[in-house]
Amino acid sequence: MNFNPIDTFKEFRTRTKVVLIVWTVLNLLILGILLFAAHAPVVGSIIFFLIWELAVWFYYVYRYNFRHMHRIGEWVDAIMFAVIAATVIRSMFIELYQIPTSSMEKSLLVGDFLFVNKMSYGTRLTMTPLSFPFAHHTMPWIDTKAYSEAIKFPYYRLPGFGKIKNGDVVVFNWPDERLDRPVDKKENYIKRCVAIPGDTLTVERGVIHINGVAENVPPMRQFSYTVRKNTTGQLGSKFMKEQDITDVETDNETIWIMQLNDKNRPFVQSNSLVNSVDTIIHPRGQNDGNLFPISRQHSWSRDYYGPLYIPKKRSDRNTH
Repeated sequence: MNFNPIDTFKEFRTRTKVVLIVWTVLNLLILGILLFAAHAPVVGSIIFFLIWELAVWFYYVYRYNFRHMHRIGEWVDAIMFAVIAATVIRSMFIELYQIPTSSMEKSLLVGDFLFVNKMSYGTRLTMTPLSFPFAHHTMPWIDTKAYSEAIKFPYYRLPGFGKIKNGDVVVFNWPDERLDRPVDKKENYIKRCVAIPGDTLTVERGVIHINGVAENVPPMRQFSYTVRKNTTGQLGSKFMKEQDITDVETDNETIWIMQLNDKNRPFVQSNSLVNSVDTIIHPRGQNDGNLFPISRQHSWSRDYYGPLYIPKKRSDRNTH
């Protein structure tokens, strides 16, 4: 079968022609950004352009010429459209993320899903374009890489519609991951931004201060507590569920580490089985190696930190 793109294009309906023209223009725009703004490799950028151009053309050629030839044609059509559309949407506009850790418990819970608008702060163009659809870094079930580094692009972010503000919940790739993955394939972390460029961050006895002002502590914010109890009974699952206590660690029967908030802490403290509830405060200088920066010049800890100035870009300094 001889394929003539001009003749094939003429056979398409007007709506399909418009879609293909708009798609090609946008694809060319991304190619131009990769080449002239991000300074991506020429060959890799052209291959990336051709892959997406041919994918959409192939979909419409199949839909017009082959879908009716077999029983599952409608299903194949639907799957192809879903893969293309979903990949474009999650790459450029909106993506679904799952909360991986308990650090934001009671605001956002482990396992919760949230949609993230990538255009808010500017969409980051893909850095490893050759990857399996809908997989982040690992293929489900077979536990192998879901991407190839045969083509790699530099970091580049498109202009956004806004800027990060204090208190915003943001998604980012964990920079300290040691598994030698590309930046955009590192584990996704979801945290709250407490300080922005130009702020000075300080933590005093576990309380965050921005520019010398103490942060308003939400009523459901959790702190770490050492709970010492007697050996006459257990704080059972019913009590934990009633008080919404979900993060508990213990090595023995009498000393437990719990994440509590201002609402459930009094109930734990007043329980007849509990002897004491003490806030866990890491003294100055207690750095376990996971606290940035690691330096003998600082006697910082998780609960006594800073002051640390968050630097601005030079252009930002000149305009403020």
